[in-house]
Amino acid sequence: MYLNLIFLFSSLLVILPICSSDGDFLLDCYEEGLCGSEEGKRRGLQCISLLSQKDIDIMYETLNRRYPGTKDMKDILDEACLDLKKAKENIDYYFVEKDKLEVGYTEEESTQIITSRACLMVMVAECQLKKSMMGIFGR
Repeated sequence: MYLNLIFLFSSLLVILPICSSDGDFLLDCYEEGLCGSEEGKRRGLQCISLLSQKDIDIMYETLNRRYPGTKDMKDILDEACLDLKKAKENIDYYFVEKDKLEVGYTEEESTQIITSRACLMVMVAECQLKKSMMGIFGR
């Protein structure tokens, strides 16, 4: 029950700014929260690791085509952080390619996808909340 409430609240924190902004906040939050520090990268990789091994393998194989020479997800994240606009295009490419595979999921794997995405959404929500609080208190 409480987990569902936390998830819904986190979703609202992410959805509301998307509906009321020009869309740049997401790249700003990824740049600041995910790529801006080693701790952010560690948290991002932790969120990705919540996926099923099947999804991690598909993600690595697909993104490795766009980031050749990378040996693991950390390398891909490091490369992606160098150009976030290109990274967004590459993530879109990943989802298109994944859809073409028509991968089936067990209930457990579906739960892992939701958990991983919720983890990433919380990171973005924290960034948005921080930006909002800075605006309120003038920092």
